[in-house]
Amino acid sequence: MDKVACRYFLSLLLWALSIQGNAQDNPLQRRISISFANVSLSDALQKISTRGGFLFSYNSAGINVDSKVSITAKNQSVRKILETLLGKDFEFKSGGSHVIIIPKKQAASEPNTSGYTITGVVRDAATGKVIPSVSLVEVGERNTTATNSQGTYQLPLKGNAEFTRILISRKSYRDTVITIKPSTKNDISIQLRPLLTVDALKLLPPDLSADLEDNGLFRSVVSEEQQTLSFNLPLYEQRAFQISFLPNIGTNRNFSGLVENHFSFNVLGGYSMALSGFELGGLFNITRRHVRGVQIGGLMNITGGKTEGWQFAGFMNNNIGAVRGVQTAGFYNLSMDSLKGVQASGFFNMAQKSVKGVQSAGFLNISGKELKGAQLAGFMNLSGKDAKGAQLAGFVNLSTGNFTGLQSAGFMNLSIGNMRGAQLSGGINVTVDTTYTIQMAGLANFARWIYGAQIGIFNLAGKISGSQIGIFNICDTIRGLPLGLVSIVRRGVHQFEISTGDANQGLLSLRTGTHKLHNILSAGFFKIGSPNYASFGYGLGSMTPHKKHDLGFGGDVVLSLVFNESFKKNITPDIWGRFNLFMDYQPFKGLSFFAGPSLNAYRVDKSNASGPRPNYGSEYFRDYTSGETQYKVWLGWQAGIRLF
Repeated sequence: MDKVACRYFLSLLLWALSIQGNAQDNPLQRRISISFANVSLSDALQKISTRGGFLFSYNSAGINVDSKVSITAKNQSVRKILETLLGKDFEFKSGGSHVIIIPKKQAASEPNTSGYTITGVVRDAATGKVIPSVSLVEVGERNTTATNSQGTYQLPLKGNAEFTRILISRKSYRDTVITIKPSTKNDISIQLRPLLTVDALKLLPPDLSADLEDNGLFRSVVSEEQQTLSFNLPLYEQRAFQISFLPNIGTNRNFSGLVENHFSFNVLGGYSMALSGFELGGLFNITRRHVRGVQIGGLMNITGGKTEGWQFAGFMNNNIGAVRGVQTAGFYNLSMDSLKGVQASGFFNMAQKSVKGVQSAGFLNISGKELKGAQLAGFMNLSGKDAKGAQLAGFVNLSTGNFTGLQSAGFMNLSIGNMRGAQLSGGINVTVDTTYTIQMAGLANFARWIYGAQIGIFNLAGKISGSQIGIFNICDTIRGLPLGLVSIVRRGVHQFEISTGDANQGLLSLRTGTHKLHNILSAGFFKIGSPNYASFGYGLGSMTPHKKHDLGFGGDVVLSLVFNESFKKNITPDIWGRFNLFMDYQPFKGLSFFAGPSLNAYRVDKSNASGPRPNYGSEYFRDYTSGETQYKVWLGWQAGIRLF
């Protein structure tokens, strides 16, 4: 098929679709029920337009809008109601969701089949100043224009009717309809009356403006005339089908921003007022208002209002309004409002307000306010306020409010408020306020209060009602057990101990933790001929808390390594274990004396270098050898003082 044939076929297709689109819903045929008595005609028309879901345009100079009217109509057409109110001296035309009232005396004219162009200037009727960006539309046709910065216009007309009606519209001004004859002069000056009352604004549908003006793609691909029409005309039309190549090349032409489509196909890209159905765009789809249904863009979808349904884009979905449904994109999804549903993208998802549902991204998910659901990201999840559900991230999770549920991250979890649930990370967990249940980290856990457990190499908390399990534990107070190599409790046990016994000549120990369970770090030397026999031990102990002049009881288990000679390399140290029971007395705070029996067990590796061994001068009730290993068990004693 050659180029000429292609152009002919395309023109025929666009013409056929245009004819089909004009056959859509006619506001004059809508049936409504309404009743009012002794109200002004202007108020009556407002009530009818509100009930019927359309707008009126008329020249108030030709209609007595202050006259009083009454009517009671039940399930009657709009045309019938208008004929009852206005009589037979007027005729009524529809244009999309717009009804135009015209006095019949303006209809006399000779037919003209040749096209012509009108020019002129549009001024403010009150000030006389020129008005830029005024939209002029040939009623019933697709011819439009707009005034320039000097208020002048040039509008080509088809001129194949007895007379032509022009709708002049500008935001903040009253719509005006003029009727011209082909034989009249082509230079026509127009005056627009500004809207002076709030009541007049009630005629405007509440949801027909959009905040797309700051979008770079919108400004670059949507013509200035289309933007002006969308801005000025508070009306729209529903069409079953449209096809376009670019926003201003298609069946809807410059009116695309005023049309709600049910099925839309855009070869490269398209622009519409709304979508209720299905839309497919080769590169992009731009919608001023809502999307209800399915919208697929090869590159991107940009929506100025709500989305209810499914949006799919190869690169990104950008919504100024809320999303109720599913957004999937190769790179990112954005809702400048809230999300109730699913956002899935290769890189980034964001809902500026709350999220109720799931966000899944290769890199980052953001919920600007509350989160109820789940966030799954390769790098980071962020919730701007309270969250209920789960945050799963390869690197970090952040909740700036309270969190209820699960936070799991490769490196870090952070909850600014309370945490009711579990924080699991390979690195660090932080709860600025209170954690209920568990914090488990490969490195460290931090919380103000804990009602549950902290498990990690390093644990730090204020008040704990539960446990700390780690190598280093630090807290203010704890109701439970601190299990670790070193546990420091500010309001617990921290004592320095000097002791002696039958086996050791001198032993220094440090006790930290709580009375129920505390750690013991010890170092000392044996009562033998060589001073090089030294011990280094670790143990756990428990004791009854007591006040001054009270007797206390306790016990501990300590395991020590004993090094002989000069700590030579490749020499296995001896192992000394002991179980001690003691009774202590505190004459005053900060000082106590203790003494008690001990059960000792000693292991010697005979393959070590020769030299003297500890000889306690006591009877061993158990002494046996197994291969190169010798075991000795005996009863002994220990006594000393404790400071602090």
